This record gives sequence, C-alpha cells and structure tokens, in this order.
Amino acid sequence: MFNDQKKYSYDILYPLSGGVIFILIAFFISRPTANTDIYVQLIAIKGILSELDFSGVHWHPIGIATVASLFKLFNLDPLICLYYLQPVLSGLCFWILFRLLITVIPDKHAFFISLSSLSLFVFFNSMNQVTAEIISLITILLLMTYVWNNFIQNHNLNVKIVLLMVILSWIAILCRDAAIFIVVGILIFFYINNIFSGLKFLLVGTIMLLPGAIKTLFFYNFQPIHMEKIFSLSMPLEIITQLTKHFLNFTEIILPYSLHLNRIPWIKLIIVLSYLLFLLLTKRYQIDSKVGDKKRRLLGNYFFTIGISYYCLLSFASICYNYDWGDLYRVSGFGILFMLNAFWLYICSYIKWERGIIVILMITSIMKVSYGLRYEILSNQHRFLYQDYRDSIKEIINYVDKGCNDIYVYTDESWQGRNLYYMLLYYDLIHSLPYAINEYSNNVIKSPSVMFCTKMDLNQFNSKQYSINKISGIEKVYALQQ
Repeated sequence: MFNDQKKYSYDILYPLSGGVIFILIAFFISRPTANTDIYVQLIAIKGILSELDFSGVHWHPIGIATVASLFKLFNLDPLICLYYLQPVLSGLCFWILFRLLITVIPDKHAFFISLSSLSLFVFFNSMNQVTAEIISLITILLLMTYVWNNFIQNHNLNVKIVLLMVILSWIAILCRDAAIFIVVGILIFFYINNIFSGLKFLLVGTIMLLPGAIKTLFFYNFQPIHMEKIFSLSMPLEIITQLTKHFLNFTEIILPYSLHLNRIPWIKLIIVLSYLLFLLLTKRYQIDSKVGDKKRRLLGNYFFTIGISYYCLLSFASICYNYDWGDLYRVSGFGILFMLNAFWLYICSYIKWERGIIVILMITSIMKVSYGLRYEILSNQHRFLYQDYRDSIKEIINYVDKGCNDIYVYTDESWQGRNLYYMLLYYDLIHSLPYAINEYSNNVIKSPSVMFCTKMDLNQFNSKQYSINKISGIEKVYALQQ
C-alpha cells in the first residue's frame, strides 16, 4: 500500500515539477513582443473578423491568426493573450512528452529525457517571444501520444480517435508549415508497421494532410517550385548537402548547442559520427529481449521515423523551393527533438547500465538548461524591440509631435525596419494610434512629418539633410526629420 502511494506521488511529482520548470523558464526569458512573421499574422485578424478574409496572412500559416481572432472577439489583445498562454503550453509540452515516455521507460529516465528534449536551443529561442513553434509542438506531441497509445500499442481504431488525430494534424500544419513533414513521418510509420489496411491508410492519410496539400497547391505562388532543379543531375548532391547541414546539429542530442562549434564543422561531424557508430554497436551487441525492451525500441523507431522523414522531406523541399532550410536553425533544429528521444530510447533498450544513463542524462540536461538560460540572459540586452511592445509604442508616441499627421517607417534595407513597421501597424489595429502608419521607401517622394528607421538603415540617410535623433526608450531606433 505504502509503495503504491509512493509510486503514485512520483508519477505526479516528475511531470508537475518539469512542467513548472518550463513555465518559469518561459516567463523569465519571454517578452510580450513578436517578430515580423507573427505581427503579419496578427494584423490579418481585421480582415478575418470583418469578411472572413485570410489573404492578409500572405504566405504564412493561418493558425495563429485564427486563434488571435478568437481572442479579439472578446476584446482582448491577442498578442498579450498569446504571451501569457505560451509559458503554460511550454509546461504542458513537458507533461505530455513525459507521459508518452513513461509508457516504456522508468520515471527518472523519462524526466531527464524530457528535460533534455525541451532544453534544445531551438525551444529556448521559441520561448523568448510570441511564436508559433510552441503551439505547433504541443499539438504534435498530443498527436504522437494518441497515435502511440491507440493505434500502435492497443490497435484501437474507431471514428472518434481518427477524427481527433485529423483535427490535431490540421492544427499543427495550420500553425507551422513544416509540421506537414512530421505528419507524413507518422503516416510512414503506419505504413511500415501495417497499422492500417491500404484503403484506410490512404483515406486517413489524405485527410490528415489536406491543409498542407491545399496550401502547397494554391498558396505558394510567391515561391514557385523549381521543376528544373528537381530533375537536374545535381539534385542528389544538393539533398546530401542539406542533410549534412541538418545532421551537424545532432551534437545537441547530448551536448548543449554551441555557437563555437559552428565555426569548426569537422568537430561537429566527428561527434555526430560517434553517435551513429555508438548506436550501430549497441544494435550489434544488443541483449535480446524482454517485452518492455521491444516496446522501447518500437517507440524509438516511432521517433526515429518521424525525425528522418522530417529531415529528408525538408531537404527535398529546400531543392524544390530553392531555399536553404539547412542553414535555418529555427526550422532545422525542430527535428532534433525526435532524434534525441529515439537515441535515448535505443540506449535504454540496448544498454543495461541504468545508473550510468541517469547520471549522463542529469549532467547533459542541466548543462543544456544552463546554457540556454545564460544565452538568453546575455542576449536580451541587445535584441531589437525586445521589450513589452506597448512600452516601445509609448516611446514613439511621446516623441512624435501631437500636431503630426503621419508616421513613416523606413523598411527598404533591413528586417529590423520591417519589424518596427509591422509592430506599429499592429498597435494601430488594436489601440488606434492618432497617426497614420506609412511605409517609407525610396519610392516615396513627399517629405514625411516624422520618419523612423533602425540603426541598420541609418547609413542610407545624409546627416546634413536630416535631423537625426535617437529614441531613448527603444534600442536601435532613430527619428529623422527634414
């Protein structure tokens, strides 16, 4: 009786403490602000609510704009609501991943693998402001959990569960385009393991991928498919190049992300190859096999299939759309979570040295958390518009003469200018600034009342022609007047 109570308390303690850790981390490092992509999606809510017009999101997914529109219906600031929601979702991500892992491994192992997974640098970067990544991640983890518990373990197939899977896959894809590759990975696992019969597999798979298929077919005109590259002789080499870039990030499976290692790619390659060799050796000399070990390996294969599918399809998409996603860590790094969990599940299956595994997991996961926190603390001081967006706007309002009718923002040269511009547009949408917000470029002839630009663009203007003043309350923002 006592042991049962103790086991129950640990079952609650581990996921609860891990969830609280990530809630606190997210609140500590995040700010109520966003990048240009998110602002564009939030600005689109005006058209969505008035005419159900989603064209304002442009090439972005519609998921964030849809969620934001629901908040706006209740006269709430969508960005602030998402800011408070994101830490809670970060904590829930830990809870869900932990609950998935304890179906095959002990509590302690599940706790530290979950801690190591969500301490990846890409997730720390996702938590420092409002992003789509966390919403997408929690949806994907929920989807994976339902698939594992109902289809793979219990072979339970009914209409309600399939419907829930479809809904979760749609939410994930509509929040983040790259989630379609993860859904495809799940379907590939279905196919390999004969989870569905042929007709059911085809039907369910088609429905799950429907949002991604529609967007690819009808809304990627801005970024056409390069058919000539798909059929070129250089395509295999380009795919291998992309895969190599992705694989070099696998050092994060054990080690914290290191900017220094990026400058020495051959060291990263040696570490990655060592991981792969180690896995091959463990498979070669595995101790076979309890039912529990087989379930562990099956879940490991599940994560591995999703991870490999994600990277292979992402590499192929890089060729199709002529975009180097291998160099874009915020997209590439997302797949490490699946490879990390696969790696440690294989280790737990093939190596019977539980204390040693726990010690390594403890050390490496704590190192990752420490590295991520240190990086965010040091970087916060230098990030552009990394403060409450309402405070940034107040500084601009206080600077602008009340008699001015127009505010211009120079956006031609840098991403910072566009970020400032869309932040002002968003505030105008939510709070109705007394000024018109205009995009100033070299094509605009008339003199602005007040023009704002960022430090990156300041060299575009002659100091003799303009009076240049730094906005004291905002880092790297300047006001120009003729």
